[in-house]
Amino acid sequence: MILFTTSYHAQGIIHLFYLPHANMTPSQAHMQSHPVAMDCATKLGCSDSIVRFVLPLGTTVNMNGTALYEATTVIFIAQAHGVKLGLAETLVVACTSTLAAVGAAAIPSAGLVTMLMVLQAVSLDRFAADLAVVLAVDWLLDRCRTAVNLMGDTFGTFIIDRLCRKSTVL
Repeated sequence: MILFTTSYHAQGIIHLFYLPHANMTPSQAHMQSHPVAMDCATKLGCSDSIVRFVLPLGTTVNMNGTALYEATTVIFIAQAHGVKLGLAETLVVACTSTLAAVGAAAIPSAGLVTMLMVLQAVSLDRFAADLAVVLAVDWLLDRCRTAVNLMGDTFGTFIIDRLCRKSTVL
């Protein structure tokens, strides 16, 4: 989508946003990389007003990595116990994990807390102890979902900036 709406290629933006990603990796905090990402977006030519509006909104609401992580983990736990989720349960997992991700704080491992809500939505809360297994690899998964969240925020900022420039009459 970024290729069709902007003059940038996704690889170029990822390369130019190396600094926010490098800042994010040791801290695992999506919110901590926010000021660095704002500075990079402004330096790359995005409108300052768009950056100051879209990037903070994306940091709060656009938690794609967390939503994918929660849905995948709940389905993994269900399959590990031989529980078959039908279409209705899968849709409940998708919707609940999306809402839980939006409600999660932008701090490390916040998705583990809201995952209990997703497990309970499909009556799998009896398997909540299995989150201890997930906790063993969560430090790595947390870095991955934080990177996905940060990329989504920055791509969204560039797309909104270019769409606003195309629709603005000078």
